[in-house]
Amino acid sequence: MGRMIAGIHRQMDAVDMLKDALCYSTSNAMNWFPMVDDKQLANIKTSIVVKEITR
Repeated sequence: MGRMIAGIHRQMDAVDMLKDALCYSTSNAMNWFPMVDDKQLANIKTSIVVKEITR
């Protein structure tokens, strides 16, 4: 949630904001204690794909 709020404040593109938020929350969940590691972020970011759903 914090990364999305920061993205809104920085007027980031919605897709980039979502990827950023997903990277941080995934990295945080992968550790026993709240921690975000730069190497984890880099690895996670390459695996996230955002696709637009249309009707």
